[in-house]
Amino acid sequence: MWLARLVAGPRLLLGPARPWWRWPLQAAVAAVLVLALRPAIVAVNAALQLESLPRASDPRFMNLLELDPVARVVRMGLEQALWEEWLFRGPPLLCLALVLALGWHQRRRVAAGLLVAAVSILATAAFAAIHIGGGSANVVTAAGVGALQCVWALASRSVVGPMMFHLAWNAMIALNYSP
Repeated sequence: MWLARLVAGPRLLLGPARPWWRWPLQAAVAAVLVLALRPAIVAVNAALQLESLPRASDPRFMNLLELDPVARVVRMGLEQALWEEWLFRGPPLLCLALVLALGWHQRRRVAAGLLVAAVSILATAAFAAIHIGGGSANVVTAAGVGALQCVWALASRSVVGPMMFHLAWNAMIALNYSP
């Protein structure tokens, strides 16, 4: 029985079956969060005196600067946001699926919670580490936003909301409205 539940676990990445209108609703929530978090992130980065590399010297943006804004949004969304969410929010969700499938959440609550938390922290640290090319402000922003996205993914048991948030965030950056 637990094997059948474990095999069904990867379905958690897209979330349980939901009405069609929930994904656009998550996209709207993501856009509002991006707009609300931007001033706070700018303020934190300024208070901590963190530096971000200028666009022209950031190695991640060298090829993107020649593209028009729409092509930048598409490339940053499809090439970065989608796979990053699968890669960095997927393992905590699969760990949660394993915990639920094995029934650890009932018998070993503390161990199960610590396991999911440890995988989530490692995934968030790895997410921050791949953003090191943009300077210290980028790493701190990625760590904070990555933790928020991890909590969102675990709470909703889906990567769709964090994926929408990441798409909106990268669209903001691609259009040169970044912190």
